[in-house]
Amino acid sequence: MQAERSRDRARDHSRERFRVRLRAPPGICSVQTFSGRHINVGVDGTIEMSAEDAQYFIRDGWTKLAEWTTDEAA
Repeated sequence: MQAERSRDRARDHSRERFRVRLRAPPGICSVQTFSGRHINVGVDGTIEMSAEDAQYFIRDGWTKLAEWTTDEAA
């Protein structure tokens, strides 16, 4: 059971490794992501999330501004 939880955490971490910044459409203040996170849009109108979650917003017409890995940010 513990090994299974450890594998799940490692898999979740690798998904979160790829990050994306999006421009939110006017009037959007927060979103609920596919993975279940609630994220507020910044005062500059942008929002940061995992690339996995971002794919759904990009498909709906949101503008991708940047993408990176957490390895690059460190």
